[in-house]
Amino acid sequence: MDAAAIEQAYDPFIEAVMTGHFRSPEAGEGWSARMVVAHVTLNNDHWTRAARDVLAGGPSGYDNEAAVDGDVLRRHLAEMDGMAALVADLRRSVGELAAVYDELGDQRETVIPVRIVSDGVVVRDKPAAVGDMIVGNATYHLRMHHEQLLALRAGDRV
Repeated sequence: MDAAAIEQAYDPFIEAVMTGHFRSPEAGEGWSARMVVAHVTLNNDHWTRAARDVLAGGPSGYDNEAAVDGDVLRRHLAEMDGMAALVADLRRSVGELAAVYDELGDQRETVIPVRIVSDGVVVRDKPAAVGDMIVGNATYHLRMHHEQLLALRAGDRV
């Protein structure tokens, strides 16, 4: 995968966001569409930061705690002036992540501590190559949230 492929991987997600027509989730059903977008954006930023730390030769690691914290997501949304600003911020995060992935070059193989929590459950708590995790973020993780968005289409029920 290269920077262009990472950016292209986000195209269907961004198209779904821009198409809109999302309903509010039912109680206990999860995040709103806006919160999903905020999560994806902040998650990209955390991976970008981890990759930049690798490039700087300093300690690096990834923990998605802030990117799944409801209060953090709501604060991020409060900083955005509507969906257009949210999409622009998402695009910024994608561009930065793709660029730093290319910058990593051979350093993509650098192993860093990785901790991932989903729905309050630790799903990963072991080191991994930063490049592999960025690819996973742009594939598996992104597809999961794309499906989550599509399930929030008005008239759809999970």
